Amino acid sequence: MNNKTLILLATILLGLIAIAIVPKIFKQNKTAGEELKNVSVDLSGYTQETTTKVSLKKADKETILSVQDGEWQVNNEKADQAKISSFFTDLKEAKIKSLASKNDENQKKFQVTPEDGTILIISQNGEDQEFYIGKPGPSYGTFYIRKKGIKNVYLMESGLSEKLSWDGSQWKPEEEKTEGETTGDETTTPVQNMETE
Repeated sequence: MNNKTLILLATILLGLIAIAIVPKIFKQNKTAGEELKNVSVDLSGYTQETTTKVSLKKADKETILSVQDGEWQVNNEKADQAKISSFFTDLKEAKIKSLASKNDENQKKFQVTPEDGTILIISQNGEDQEFYIGKPGPSYGTFYIRKKGIKNVYLMESGLSEKLSWDGSQWKPEEEKTEGETTGDETTTPVQNMETE
């Protein structure tokens, strides 16, 4: 065989490989895009102006954020309005990264059950929506989430992950905290026993 024949055969072979692979790549990208179009979890529509109550419950502890006389409260005490605003900003900016599971048998694994996760109930326009916040995701600021009544589990990215675990005292303004309450921002440094001989 001469060089022209080898080049022609190599070109035909590369063309056949491209014809076989390219449609598969486009099909995979199209499927991934479709998974994220019909997402059952969308937190971006909840605003500080239209939401009347937010309940965060984990095991036997519950924190309730609610509007009373135009001001946000935490467990019927004054809440830090800047923290409330930040919470709603985080809701608006929350993004679904991927569909983690369509199988309801995996819900326990992702901790998105009422028994294992944090229950987030948002009241807006007279309607309650319930979500289950599960374990942290593989990267910082990600976690698993599922809407009540829906089996799909999603990986979400949001600044919410830390706030969802706050207790009532962490939602209060700094000057409103009583002695012994912490902000959750403190870092404890162990003190070493330094005896001299």
